[in-house]
Amino acid sequence: MLSLAVLELRNNIKDTKALMFVQARMESGRLPGKVARPLSGQPMILRQLDRLSRSKTCEKPILLTAATAPNEQLLDLARKHGYKADAPEVGENDVLARFWCANFTMNPNNVPIVRITGDCPLIDVAVVDELVDMFNNDNNMDYASLGPEWADGLDCEIFTSAALNMASNRTTNLDREHVTPYMYKSGLLKCGRLPCPFDMTNERWCVDDERDFMFVSRIFEELETTPNFGWREVLGVVNYLRLNLVYPNRENRNQGYLKQAGINESWEEFRFGK
Repeated sequence: MLSLAVLELRNNIKDTKALMFVQARMESGRLPGKVARPLSGQPMILRQLDRLSRSKTCEKPILLTAATAPNEQLLDLARKHGYKADAPEVGENDVLARFWCANFTMNPNNVPIVRITGDCPLIDVAVVDELVDMFNNDNNMDYASLGPEWADGLDCEIFTSAALNMASNRTTNLDREHVTPYMYKSGLLKCGRLPCPFDMTNERWCVDDERDFMFVSRIFEELETTPNFGWREVLGVVNYLRLNLVYPNRENRNQGYLKQAGINESWEEFRFGK
């Protein structure tokens, strides 16, 4: 049975666009400063924000970062290019609190919140819109994400303000850095998944290290004449590169989180029960 608080705060907002937060920061452990590195002539984070700004179901994306000196560069970069950006004064690794504060100040109507990470420059805005539409078509849904068949690097999630409030009140320690585990693991919220029409389980399109960045740079080079490319175009290039070049093998997802949390399962087993 759903929490009364969740039911109480769920508004009739089908005709209102969702709020989109993109989390990013300069202090990446494996590739510091990656989000500001030039990707096909423009900082990677701007490439991603520009791609997401074409959403039909969400407001213009908002950059969320940590309140540390290195991230002043990100705030300036986003704002100079017409994007809202915020760095709530919370713990550097408390990303859940970052989302809660931004939602509190920017979401007076309690519209759904879309969460996206800043290491996914190949993200397909059409997939984001499809996820939002699915979520909005079920008045009782509290949280939704992509299914496990999607490529690593297309990731997006959507949830209600009430679900965010509940997670903020009940989540402790490591899970606060990852924002949403309480929502899909507590069993108290109604969750959904957007299935993929094609199995891309083994595709790795995110940017964690130098090899990933070089690979994504090549994708942008190959698709420079198709600026609004989606996952199908990316997959076509990937298949070409796989035949002709060294292709980055898909590493296990979120290994750092699983190791820190002492979870002896794959991400798919932990996240999706596979």
